[in-house]
Amino acid sequence: MDELQTGPQASPNSADFNAKRWFIYIVDHHEGPFSLAEVQVRLIEKQALPDSYVWCEGMPDWSPMNEIAAFASLLGQLQAVAGTLTGTLIEALNAPPKEEPKAALAAVPEVLSIPVADSTSELDAADIKQVRDEAIPEVMTKKASASSGLKIALSGLVIVGLAFATYLGALKPVTQALSNALQPKLFFLVDRVPPLGRWISPIPRLDDVSSGDWETLRTAATAPGISETSSLAPQLGIALSTSDLLAPSFYVASHLPDGARLEVTLEGISETLLNQVSATARSNAIIDRRLGKSTSLRTSDGQPLPRGEYVVYVTEAASQSDATASLLANIAPVTTKLPALLPTGVKLLASKTYFLGGARDEKYEAQLKEFHAKLQAKVVTELTELKQFYTTLDAQLDSTASVFAKAGPNPKKLGSVPKKAWFTFHKEWKKMADQLRQSFDRWTPESLSKDYFYTSLYTLTREAGLSIEGVHQLQTGRADRKLDNKEFEIKIGSAMSLAQSTLNQLKSKIEQAEKLSPSSNGMPRRDGL
Repeated sequence: MDELQTGPQASPNSADFNAKRWFIYIVDHHEGPFSLAEVQVRLIEKQALPDSYVWCEGMPDWSPMNEIAAFASLLGQLQAVAGTLTGTLIEALNAPPKEEPKAALAAVPEVLSIPVADSTSELDAADIKQVRDEAIPEVMTKKASASSGLKIALSGLVIVGLAFATYLGALKPVTQALSNALQPKLFFLVDRVPPLGRWISPIPRLDDVSSGDWETLRTAATAPGISETSSLAPQLGIALSTSDLLAPSFYVASHLPDGARLEVTLEGISETLLNQVSATARSNAIIDRRLGKSTSLRTSDGQPLPRGEYVVYVTEAASQSDATASLLANIAPVTTKLPALLPTGVKLLASKTYFLGGARDEKYEAQLKEFHAKLQAKVVTELTELKQFYTTLDAQLDSTASVFAKAGPNPKKLGSVPKKAWFTFHKEWKKMADQLRQSFDRWTPESLSKDYFYTSLYTLTREAGLSIEGVHQLQTGRADRKLDNKEFEIKIGSAMSLAQSTLNQLKSKIEQAEKLSPSSNGMPRRDGL
């Protein structure tokens, strides 16, 4: 702990610099242990940020890197490099206008060089050389005369320096105030010279997303675009806005053309949802300068999302501009099974899992366990009810088939006496059918999704009941001479087959549900139902 309390001027010795003792918290997990030298590399490569949380043995809790004295020297060196770079570029920008372009460029560092530990590693000199030797002359030629073009070119390099300094945290207060003004220029530079995407983001810093999520967006925004002949999907990044986890919104980033329309769909992972067995929501986002944002997502009845894990699916929208449609046309649909709530054959561009609705803490775990216990009792009641429905429906089908068969040796030639007997039976049979229909009518898709666990089994029960009712209606039509023999023969066979197979499937599914054991956290299962 003594080392952690050293002052900001402290400079670790070589042994300390290479000792593997530091853990870094990245997005939702920690990595390490790392030495200070390895942390320095991760800062340069943007795998970590100056405000990333770190910990080592002896610390009471995780703390931001820039609040730990052991990192003061390391972060100070990186900030000094950024400041020197920015100052050099500004001096070059203020050079006399008559100075020749090549001479002025000589004042700009050949590469953005930062020492890594004790080595002399440099950031990619080839990329910077491309900016100096190709991008700058092109901008100068197209934008202005030699002298004014040089000003524009060097202005671009100043932006490079500012962006790099921003990443290191040296100019955060200033660049936050200037971000809106600089963003179009940053976007232009990265668009013209893609290698600059390693240091400059064409999308702004977002205060309501985690550093890991923002890096995902930046990577997708700077990825190469796809062509009309490409069979590869465009790279697309997803990030959660943390401003409201009960009604969340999502950022999406991509190199797709401006105006590209995307659908954002949420599906809750059933066994993690608190007080609900399912939850879905859908919104859309439109790409503008490689970034889009969905509206807030809520349940279909406008309620906040229940706490739990959700899979976020980003797919193409049905309506697209011609430019976007041509880029997406050759992308093959996903061959793996997708949720039923996504349209058949849709092109899935990205997916990601998030925990929404609040914290995943001990209170949540306790409430989830209690909910699953109540759910176990509920499914026992549902299975008992479903078996009763099956028994009733099986008796309905058997009775209508047997009574019609007994109407005479040749049901095709029903006489007046069998007809009377049939309608006496029909009157009683329909009383039970009407009671069943009342239950079926209450099972709307919304109520089944919200109030029932075995949604698919209740849906199958209704299908079985309606198919049996269809058989009886055909038989009644023949008895009443509204159907001739030929029409009756054509229809009754397929109707009887459908009713019997649906009823058999219901019985099989109920037996399957009774054999399913709960999940590891006590949630009743309905896999394959």
